[in-house]
Amino acid sequence: MTGGGEPLIYRGLFRPTKQFGNRSITKYLIDNSIWVGLITNGELLDKFINADFDLKKLMIIRVSLDATNKKNHSLRHRCDESHFNKICDSIYKTVCLRGNAKTPAIGISFVISCKDDVNNTLHDITEICNLAKMLKVDFVQYNYLSKNHQEQNQAV
Repeated sequence: MTGGGEPLIYRGLFRPTKQFGNRSITKYLIDNSIWVGLITNGELLDKFINADFDLKKLMIIRVSLDATNKKNHSLRHRCDESHFNKICDSIYKTVCLRGNAKTPAIGISFVISCKDDVNNTLHDITEICNLAKMLKVDFVQYNYLSKNHQEQNQAV
């Protein structure tokens, strides 16, 4: 589940609705053998944890974190610094709720940017690895943001 914004704003993804037989959209999809994954900014992840379906039935959860500390997260996402700790807590709780199950795969993503020197130094990458280990996530995804298309092609 992704969208042109945060998908968890839509309560029907995790709360029962009459339209889907008193099930959430996610439970409806799972009940119909459709693989479901979530890409979120993590702000509302705690609400998704308390949904009407078994979290272990999801295939993947990826949180676009984009920073390793509250100051940089606040700058990157234009939000209050307190959001970073709340999101990290929700990620860790999700990992704990999953327990030893293989699904969902839980990960975090980061933008590596030449444009404003974000997440592209050895120190930044080391901090990302340390955060991933602390949160006990399964994977880290990196997205490269270049100044222009020519630079991006040279990077490959």
